[in-house]
Order: sequence, then C-alpha cells, then structure tokens
Amino acid sequence: MATCLGISTENNLIKYAKVRIEKEDIKIEAFGIKFNDDLEKALKEILEETDSHNIPICMNLTGEMYNYFSVFSLLKKKDIEEALNSEFELLCDEKGYSYKTLDSRYILAEDYMNKEKSKAIYISVERADITSKMQKLQAFRVGHLVPLPVALSNLPKKEKENYAIVNIEEDTKITTMVNNEINDIEVINLGMKDIIEQINEKENSIQKAYEICKNTTIYTMETSDMQLVENVYLKEIMPVLYKIVSEVKNKFENQLLTVRKIYITGSAALINNIDLYFQEYMPTYKCEILSPFFIDKFANNINIKDYIEVNSAVAVAMQGLQKRYKEAMFKNTYLKTTMSTKTLQMKLNSDVKLPSFKELANRFKNGGGVDLKPALSLKGPIKPFEMSAIRVGVTGILCMSVFAAGSVYLNSEMTKKIAEADEVIDETNKEIKTIQENTETVKAKSLEYSQRIAKLESLTNQVVEDNKYKKAIPILLNRIMSVIPKEVKLTSIENNVDGKIVINAESQNYDDLGYFKAILKTNNILKNVSSDSSVKLDNIVKVTIEGELP
Repeated sequence: MATCLGISTENNLIKYAKVRIEKEDIKIEAFGIKFNDDLEKALKEILEETDSHNIPICMNLTGEMYNYFSVFSLLKKKDIEEALNSEFELLCDEKGYSYKTLDSRYILAEDYMNKEKSKAIYISVERADITSKMQKLQAFRVGHLVPLPVALSNLPKKEKENYAIVNIEEDTKITTMVNNEINDIEVINLGMKDIIEQINEKENSIQKAYEICKNTTIYTMETSDMQLVENVYLKEIMPVLYKIVSEVKNKFENQLLTVRKIYITGSAALINNIDLYFQEYMPTYKCEILSPFFIDKFANNINIKDYIEVNSAVAVAMQGLQKRYKEAMFKNTYLKTTMSTKTLQMKLNSDVKLPSFKELANRFKNGGGVDLKPALSLKGPIKPFEMSAIRVGVTGILCMSVFAAGSVYLNSEMTKKIAEADEVIDETNKEIKTIQENTETVKAKSLEYSQRIAKLESLTNQVVEDNKYKKAIPILLNRIMSVIPKEVKLTSIENNVDGKIVINAESQNYDDLGYFKAILKTNNILKNVSSDSSVKLDNIVKVTIEGELP
C-alpha cells in the first residue's frame, strides 16, 4: 500500500488530496481546498486535518514554460540530450533567457508528420524559484514538483480515440493525448485569473469571487434568457470563456491530428453548464467534465463535483505514486540536515544546568548535635520520677540511634546519587565536546566541498570547451535531415580538426548533389562549402563536400 499527499497551488487557492493505492484499488482518503497566502501555515493545517505527517508530498510546478524541438529518432539518448540542450541554449540566446538559471526536463513524443524524427516537449523553470520554495518547505516531506498538464494525464480512462484535457486554472493549459500518450502541451494566457480579478474588484474577496464562479450557471441556447438577470457576473465570466473556447476550437480545427473528445477540468469546470457551452461551440467533439476514472468505485454519498474541484491535487498525488513520465518530474534537491548550523549553535550556547545533589545533601547536614549530659543520680533506690526520666532517656537514645542509622543510610544514598550526577555531568560535557569537534569538522568539510565545487566548475567549463564541436554534430544532423533531397544518400559524415566537416554523399544524378551542396551554403548549415570532382560508377554519382561549422 502506498499513499501520497497531492498539493496544487494557484495564488491563494490551495487544493489537496490524500490518495492511497493498494494493488489495483485507488482511493481518495481526504481532500479539500484552502484560501491562504501562507503556504507553510496552510500545509501544517492540512497535515493535521489529513493525518499525513509521515507520508510523502508531491506538489505542482508553477511558472514553467514549454518549448518544442525536433530530433532525429535514431540518435542515442546521450546525443538527444546534447542536441536538445544545445538547441535550448540557442533559443535562450535568441529570446534573452538566462540558460544557466533554468532547470529543464523533456518528454519525447512521436512526430506523426515525420516518422524519422521525434518531437521533444521541453519543460523549463527558474531554478531559484524551486530552491526558494523548497527552503520555505524544508520541514515537510516534499519529494517532487510535477508539471500539472503532465500529471492530469493520470485521470482519464484509457481511450481508443485521441483526446485533449483543457485545464482552466489561472491560465489555460491544453494537454493533447495521442494513443494515450502526451503528444502536445499548449498554454493559453487566459483563464480563471481574468475572471476572478474582475469579480474581486467589486467583492474585495478572492474567496468570495471563487464561490460566485462556483455557483454560477452560464447560459446556452437551451437555457432561459432570465439567467442573464439572475447571474449578475455573467458579463465578467462569459467573454473570457468565449475567448478560451475559441482558442481551443481553433487549435484542433487547424491541425492534422484528429481529436474526438475534450475533457474540461480546473476551477472553471465548477461553473455549471460549461461542458454544454463547449459542446455548442465545438459540436463535432464530445465535450465533458473530467473526473478521475476510479471515482465511481467508492464515491458513495459525496457529490462528484467535490472531487472534480480537487482534480489537480488528485492528479499530482497519483503522479507522485505512479511516477508516469518520471523524466518530467523535478526532484526536491534542497538538502535538509538533521541538525542545522543555527540549531547546533543554539545548543552550544545554551547553559547546561543539572541539579546539584551536593547542595541538597548540605542542606540536610545543617542541623546541630544533641547534648546528653547525665542529669540523674543512680545512687540509692530509683525513685518513680527517676524511673520516668530513665525511660524518657532510653527512648531518646533509641530514637537518636535510629536517626543516626537513618542518617548513615541517607548519606550513603546521597553519595551514590552525587556520583551518578557527576557521571551524567561528565557524559554531558563529553557530548558537548563531541558536538564542538563535529562543528569544526563540518566547517572543514564545507571548505573542502567549496574548493571541490570550484575545481569541478573549472573542469566542467573545460569539458564544455572540449565538447564544443561534439555537440555540433547532432544539431548538424537534424538540420541536414530537414533539407536533404530524398534522392541524395549520405554515406559518411566526419568532424575533423577545428570544426571542419567532410560529407560523402551519392545520388543517381548530378543535379540532386549540386542542389544539396547549394542548400548547405544558402541555409548557412556550413560555411566555406566546397566539393571535389564528382565520380560516377555503376550509375551512382559520388561526391565529397567539405565545409566549416558556422
């Protein structure tokens, strides 16, 4: 049995779901939403409410961007990664991004327009944003951050036909599924934030604006015009939804891939009749609200709409458990030590005070002695009052004997306790000394690691410089594959010294080879392009083309 707490955040709105998987059974054990601008405080409350202190947490990624690259499908994984990283670095230079500050993952998908190539969905996010969030949440067991459009692919049933998941949260993200695999993710910079902000200007409450949307019924051709009067905020809601549905419709009507079903999810899915509204504008598609495929098995008296409200949190939790598309998951690399430097310093600076048994013993020794000078005369017969005095004296002596014996025993026990206390103090002092020594060791190791990191960065820069031309080959192959005439066949490509490229090609006629050479030059694929004299053998023309990497 495995359990995960899924957390989905959008500004002040936090959705959560505790999901358990046991063999083939999937169950949502707890779920809900919170409005809180303090994520750390909200997480503490959620852990208490769901009893999730000892289970892993998976959260959605925020602020990520998506780019697409085409790679030659026969390349090895290492070459694919090098080619993608190089392509993305060039894109960063072009768009003014800082390549070194971004953390990236990618998913490979089939390119149905070109079987010789694969399409890479390249996901990037600011590394500083992840580090900052993880530092704030270091007290919690946050293991992964996952892109929500990827995680949502866990919720629908497996379909025979292609479908799309339209997630309308702050903005709108469309995940296109082909053969039950992610083929495309597109972002529309329009969503619930545009609706909530307009309503919030009048209500002055994000939470109230959210509830208004949740309880709003939008009009369709089948509904009454009276709803225009009943729903006073339709003029804020309808224009945004119209732009979104128009963008979605335009996307799928202008692509060659056929999609038959549209799933709607996100906060906007709680607006009543939104599925009918999509259906009216997209009559050739089947439009419906997305709900987790396993809900019907256990959702007895709970409204399905309540589960739909936390779709994103359920999807994130399932991604954390099943790790589908694990190559797109961003791990929590912020290391949390068992004792931080600050905590250690606090312990070293605190006063260690143990109770003193010596002081306690001295308090019992402060009593005076008893003077037992004889006050009686034993000569002659014992008189009655003397007998009474003797009895009192004997009783006193017996009491003093008992007291003396008790004092000896007490002193013995006190001595033992003092010895035990001294041992405890000695052990404590040893522990403090060990902590101090460990502190010095940590400082020394920290300095050593800093030196190693500096050396590693120097070596990395050297390796990058040494591999400068190695990375160019996968990129060159991709560019050549996009322009090479079908009649031309490459027999070999060599990367000689200083980026000089030697290509051996062959074809059945001279024109194709001449065209190939010309396009290498005009498209700036190679510089200083030249070729030797063509040789024709057995109706095959062979030529060697040389050039330099741009």
